[in-house]
Amino acid sequence: MSWKFKLVSFLVLVGALFAVVKLKTTWLDEKKITVSKKNEAYFIEKLTEQLGGKSEVQVEGGRMDILTDEHAIEVEWASNWKESIGQSLWYAMQENKKPRIIMLLKKEVERKYFMMLNSALRHAKLEIETEYIRLYEIDDDDAELILRDR
Repeated sequence: MSWKFKLVSFLVLVGALFAVVKLKTTWLDEKKITVSKKNEAYFIEKLTEQLGGKSEVQVEGGRMDILTDEHAIEVEWASNWKESIGQSLWYAMQENKKPRIIMLLKKEVERKYFMMLNSALRHAKLEIETEYIRLYEIDDDDAELILRDR
């Protein structure tokens, strides 16, 4: 075999490997986009299954996202963090439960909203449990949602 043939064969093989890696990476990125584009109701249902309790519980003046034995939980997109404070307090009062907020982050940069939320809660001396989920790290619709508090 000539060196030219070996070189061409090697380049074809390398090109094929890059194509497979690119395809795999693109597929994973598309899966992450699919998960992060789900609506809030999708995550409420997944969290209800994961945490136990009931979803979309009707109360005076609204509908609570998740009700467990201990908490009234408000699930909210990061950019709507201000609304989550009032909703979690109101729903907790209606059901005589502890208020809890679970924030959905589509991008890493949205973590700033979690910090703003907790700063406001500390300033007002409000005792509301807060957690967030990094949707941008989820690449499988069946994956467990990881709750973080830091």
